[in-house]
Amino acid sequence: MNKRWVCAMMAFFLGMQGCTQPVQEQPLSEPETAPMQISVAFWNIADYLAGDSLQKYIEDKFHVQFVPVNITYDNYPSKYQEMAVADELPDIFAHDIMGTSVYEAWIQDGKISALPSNLSEYPNLEAYLETPYNQRFRTENGKIYAIPRMTYPSEELWALDRCILLRKDWMETLGLEEPQSWEEFVHLLQAFVNEDPDQNGVNDTGGLTSVHLNVLEAVYLSIFPELSNTERGWLYENERWMPVWASSRTGAALDQMQRLYRDGLLAPDFAYVTQKKAKEDFSQGRVGAIACQYYAMLKHLASEGELEKAQDMILVMRPWPAEDGNRYRFTTSLHWSETYFGGNVNRDKMERILQIYDWLLSDEFERIYRYGLEGTDWVWKGNEVQPLDETGNTVLLNKYPSLNIFGYLADWNQQDQYEDTSANALLFGKENVQYARELLRWYSENTVRVNYNYDIIFMSTPSKNRLISNRDVQREMVRAIMSHEQASLAWERSMQQFYADTTLQEAIDEVTAKAKEKKIVG
Repeated sequence: MNKRWVCAMMAFFLGMQGCTQPVQEQPLSEPETAPMQISVAFWNIADYLAGDSLQKYIEDKFHVQFVPVNITYDNYPSKYQEMAVADELPDIFAHDIMGTSVYEAWIQDGKISALPSNLSEYPNLEAYLETPYNQRFRTENGKIYAIPRMTYPSEELWALDRCILLRKDWMETLGLEEPQSWEEFVHLLQAFVNEDPDQNGVNDTGGLTSVHLNVLEAVYLSIFPELSNTERGWLYENERWMPVWASSRTGAALDQMQRLYRDGLLAPDFAYVTQKKAKEDFSQGRVGAIACQYYAMLKHLASEGELEKAQDMILVMRPWPAEDGNRYRFTTSLHWSETYFGGNVNRDKMERILQIYDWLLSDEFERIYRYGLEGTDWVWKGNEVQPLDETGNTVLLNKYPSLNIFGYLADWNQQDQYEDTSANALLFGKENVQYARELLRWYSENTVRVNYNYDIIFMSTPSKNRLISNRDVQREMVRAIMSHEQASLAWERSMQQFYADTTLQEAIDEVTAKAKEKKIVG
């Protein structure tokens, strides 16, 4: 296993220390006359890949020119589908289709390229893909068509990625405490809507909004924990394995969400509001609660020059006990998305790309990610890194915007934001980082993981691979919530359609049979 991943695994609640000084790397062979062009699609890449000195360093090192292909979180599924139809998928792109019908179809149609079977020339990448977690993503013929982009080295670090943030200042104004039940949560939202929490004398405040339908599922953690991850969760119910949304309990959970919507406590645009507007609605005092990653809100406040308001503004609502008495934290797989290589990538370009990925997983790049460029931002002092800037606190993501791409291209490195470092203090605020670390400890000590089984989640069967997409499921959930009839009744009809028109029943049967064969217990 490469040193970088070992370091990450050791960084759960403690900051990592610099690695020892390496042996000087050998340069690549003599470059061709012109740099090799490599197209890269990544979320908002056009904002970051504009030719800074780090980008130039990497391009010179590998004698390549990166060609940005811009996508956003709001449009990437449709954009990639358009590119696939036109046979114009980028050389490198990030997507989240592992185990879906799109994934299977793109393999069969040659839209994506498999990695070479022998990766010994890329030892860091080879070690990364040979971890037990990543081995499950080989196809039945042993091929690898995607590189999982690890978000965290530990499940527990997901806790603040799907949570509800509350306006702490509004709560103090109205004398409200953190909710400890569903009814107290409803009462809190009612107060935000009706009791003039910003004290401006105008009825202009709302209750709950969300940056994304996935993140809004944080609401379910205390009422139906398994439904907090409709994208990947499977559960065992009535002696059958099924997607969480197929559970008999889903309708009742949607009824509770419908209550928020009908009572004006859930934003009327919750299903289609952009992430930027949702964050602005919260930070600018138009709503009192938002389903949002904690650090995503800190970054938004920093971009608006209002990071100093975070401590007075944000309270992370901790889950109250569910029916079984347990408090649950959000749980999902260690990776969220994957790297794919377009089907038009030839052998020479694949070799160059894999050299880059192997380097992105190296100790050398780990130092760049943490400290910047050697000789420009730091020098060796014995076996330790010594920063060269006056404060020793260079904020690298601002100095090198391209690090927002290269730092997350191979894996997400999200664990780094929880470290107690001077760089994080500048980026997010020292008190805010400390609050996040304290919250993680609370979640670790007081909550349990939602009981998902990854052998089931990533199990491949013909019908499971062709299941209706999560976006289609969420669209029907939204329709049920907005329906003029009771949500559970509308959802029941949707489920009847799913059973009639999709591979749902076959998927349940196949997964249940395969789990029994493999002796996987529910």
